[in-house]
Amino acid sequence: MPNRLSLSLILVLIPTLVPALAVETTSPYLIDTTQTPRSISFENPTGGKGQGGQAASNLGVGRKGSPAKTLEPGEVVELCNVEGQGIIRHIWITTRDEPENLRGLVLRAYWDNQEHPSIECPLGDFLGFSHGKVTSYDSAVHSIGPKAAMNFWLPMPFRERARLTLANERPTNSRLYYQIDYTLEEELPENAGSLHALFRRENPTTLKQDFEIIPKRTGMGRYIGCLLGVRYLEKSWWGEGEVKVYLDGDTEFPTICGTGSEDYVGLSWGIQEATQRYLGCNLNREGYVSMYRWHLPDPIVWKEDIRVTIQQLSWAPYGYDERQDDWSVATFWYEPVPSEPLPTLPSYEERTADLPQSNPLHEKIGKITPIEAAHLVESQLPRCDVTEVSVEEELGLPLYSVRGEVNGDRFEAYVDAERSRVLSIERDGEEVYRWEGILVSAHRGANRLAPENTAAAIRKAVELGANVVEMDVRQTRDGHLVLLHDSTLNRTTDGSGPVADMTLEEIRKYDAGSWFSEEFKGEKVPTFDEALEALGDHAKPDIDLKNADPEKVVDALRAHGFNEGVTLYCNDLEKRRAMVELSDGGVWPRPKTSEGKWDLPGIIKEWDPPLVNVEWEEFSEDFIKEIHLAGMKAFVNVHSRHDTEYKMIAAMEAGADYIQCDQVDVLVRLLKERGWRE
Repeated sequence: MPNRLSLSLILVLIPTLVPALAVETTSPYLIDTTQTPRSISFENPTGGKGQGGQAASNLGVGRKGSPAKTLEPGEVVELCNVEGQGIIRHIWITTRDEPENLRGLVLRAYWDNQEHPSIECPLGDFLGFSHGKVTSYDSAVHSIGPKAAMNFWLPMPFRERARLTLANERPTNSRLYYQIDYTLEEELPENAGSLHALFRRENPTTLKQDFEIIPKRTGMGRYIGCLLGVRYLEKSWWGEGEVKVYLDGDTEFPTICGTGSEDYVGLSWGIQEATQRYLGCNLNREGYVSMYRWHLPDPIVWKEDIRVTIQQLSWAPYGYDERQDDWSVATFWYEPVPSEPLPTLPSYEERTADLPQSNPLHEKIGKITPIEAAHLVESQLPRCDVTEVSVEEELGLPLYSVRGEVNGDRFEAYVDAERSRVLSIERDGEEVYRWEGILVSAHRGANRLAPENTAAAIRKAVELGANVVEMDVRQTRDGHLVLLHDSTLNRTTDGSGPVADMTLEEIRKYDAGSWFSEEFKGEKVPTFDEALEALGDHAKPDIDLKNADPEKVVDALRAHGFNEGVTLYCNDLEKRRAMVELSDGGVWPRPKTSEGKWDLPGIIKEWDPPLVNVEWEEFSEDFIKEIHLAGMKAFVNVHSRHDTEYKMIAAMEAGADYIQCDQVDVLVRLLKERGWRE
């Protein structure tokens, strides 16, 4: 069969090329025994019948002995070299998802013994994404997994030979896994062209000169489509340029002319991430755009020549304007071989300049880096070995996925990058940690709705949804524990005198509710036992330890089942230590910073506490981030004169783990409105 077919025959048949080759997907029930299925990988590099899986691993021959290969700098590996007639149906490849790697590996295809390649393209661009930036999506041509699992579906017919190579043109090693699935065919359609692909980049483009998607090709063929990459160099809208297709002798003006860059990929009013079967945008972040268009149901065929370009135009207040940006393209088309040589491939340095950062020291989403995300997980999962940190798009949050091993078990954790907190950890498929959410601490109970430090205030706080109720604990002269903030009865009862000088019986004679309102007339100063009973099993106590005996407090906590997670505020160093020791760590001190200074190293050295008390005057996002990175939680106080919605929201947004307030109902409402509480 001649290499070049008659012009009349090709013009009649070439529009039906892709449907003819894709009959297997439309009519899978047809059993065509003229097709011989074959597959090539490192486990069967020749695709020979019965020749797969012969390499040996530690488990023996045929037990995954050769799944991958490491390519040295400058090394070229032959992916396939198949003699005969057939069609490559599918390519799967994976490698490290670093932009320099995906632009540094170059795929070349040689059809039917032609000496120059018909395909010459960086691996990542050929397989579906610009800038070496992996994004998971599916189209008629590409299927991309989130970890650089790359699949290619355009059929690649060959009549005499198919030879594909991959060259590592970067200065470091590259690990490669791949599989090529093909069929040997007794016959091919006479109009079957060979797949061609090129890569071009202009960084920046030339002012007033349209970027060429396909430089002029002569002969005949079918334009399949392209993957376009844009790194816009100005913040203004870059996409007013029209795609122009010059066909069969067109000179100054094209036959096919679009209406704008985003219009060409099926979008409108700017560019948005939206992936569809034949067109869409698979990346639009931080100034980098990757978009594609496949002319499969709307064929573009040329008889004599073709040239495809796109303008670089922006919209300015006074109308359109010329501009320059960084453009790249991987273009795909079919034409018979032998064919003209492709344009010169840009050098490795030209291909990899100004790519998105892949170094974890430089990448950052939200307010923390990947390394800081790893440290956060290490604080929750001691002795773990982090091996990978990646960006995840879930729940509308900037998230990191942190993976690794701990004592031989695999783990995966999710970290909120905006608020520097670990959300969850799975170990060997089982969840071992889940963030509790922002916990609401009621300052002296619901003290805006009931008299402070009373059983009524505690019950009301629990009813409103408090997770923690702060209570001031003092000791009477006869050794009983009671709730009272002040050292005297004067302010919050109708009595007077120091608490420490009175017995429980004497204190209980006084009214602790009338001062607040007539509704609470007769409310008494509660004992610590009564306060703990009012909590039930719905909330935990936060102890502000005044003059009470630590041993009595711990005994009461244990008697009511509060054996862990009880928070403690206490200015007396010795009492604070005694509470922690007597409770066997069940009481968590929340030490305050020293005179408004960020003395975290000193606090950690002295206590290594799970919590740090943060007053509003000391509050900042950086301080909370610092607390989290040190492996602790932030207990933020916005009560008294600081009890405002603005300060509550600020604490929520900055990453507070506990927020203590007076208006429990307001804080719970704000949390629900922002989706942080059911």
